[in-house]
Amino acid sequence: MGLISPPTRRGFSLLETMVVVVILGIMASVAVPNLLPEVNKASVNGAADVVAAAVARARNEAMLSKRCVRVFVDSTQTHRLVMERLNTFDCDDRPATFPAGFGGRGLDGTPAVWSPIATVTLDTPSVRLELSEAPNDTAACSAQNGGVAGTPAGFSCRHLIFRPNGRTWTQNPDRNDDAVITVSHPGVPQVKRVLINSNGLICTYRLDAPLIVATGPGDFACPP
Repeated sequence: MGLISPPTRRGFSLLETMVVVVILGIMASVAVPNLLPEVNKASVNGAADVVAAAVARARNEAMLSKRCVRVFVDSTQTHRLVMERLNTFDCDDRPATFPAGFGGRGLDGTPAVWSPIATVTLDTPSVRLELSEAPNDTAACSAQNGGVAGTPAGFSCRHLIFRPNGRTWTQNPDRNDDAVITVSHPGVPQVKRVLINSNGLICTYRLDAPLIVATGPGDFACPP
């Protein structure tokens, strides 16, 4: 009986491997530029969801702690949101309207100041956040614009403040003023908007959808 030779195993040659690598590289160079805009759009959409959740967290904190809570965009890192809590009962900057006995000071007897709660940093540094008050809103920042260690770094006197009842706060006589956080990316021509209604309602618009004007100046409605 003759011996049976084992089957010959043949691998890929170096030349064949290099050809496959070159082909894959060509395919990637064609596909990646087409996919990149979609990846950037996904980053914007995801960032808007994170922003909406962070703002909702700040509102819940105000209602649970019975203190005013503010949110602002770090001007030195515009992909970061900062949340702080005021050490007194309400957000009004007129000391005469503070609760009797406090004389415009916080619960600990010190002047009203903001204490850090948390920061939310987006995963994509290229995403840019911008907080804008509604038209005619004059509340750039109140007398209590300082933190426990002075004015916080990155605070540009533009903030969204929640009262303990969950409503937003403004110095403007028009109490319907809402706030908008715009989410953008240099690789995406459209922007995405997060609306914070004066009653505390938070909603996200579709990419590049315009704000829906409601009943009055600075009053916007959530998309249907």
